Amino acid sequence: MPIKIEIEGLHVDGDAKLLNHVKITEESSISLKDLIINGKIEALNDVDLMAPRAELEKSLHKMSPDEARSMQQALRQSQNSSNGFLIKLKEHLLNFANGVAASVVASYLIK
Repeated sequence: MPIKIEIEGLHVDGDAKLLNHVKITEESSISLKDLIINGKIEALNDVDLMAPRAELEKSLHKMSPDEARSMQQALRQSQNSSNGFLIKLKEHLLNFANGVAASVVASYLIK
């Protein structure tokens, strides 16, 4: 059964924990819009990205050599821990914001 999470116009005064310990499958979508957090936020920690991970592996041949190397490093990290993969994926997306991986991950997180 597909899972769709939409959070819009959320305003929190203080600290917040949001979407931690989440498993993203092929049929999941998460949409976050217009969030205001006045404090510290813990978001998307311990996220299991098994479905996007498989799609990223299939998409390596579409990436530039630099992006593919960076993604391979992130995928190797995923063998050790989901959090390690997520940290490497965040770093990768900062460096390749317009790359293939950004498109693949965006298609799972925001639909």
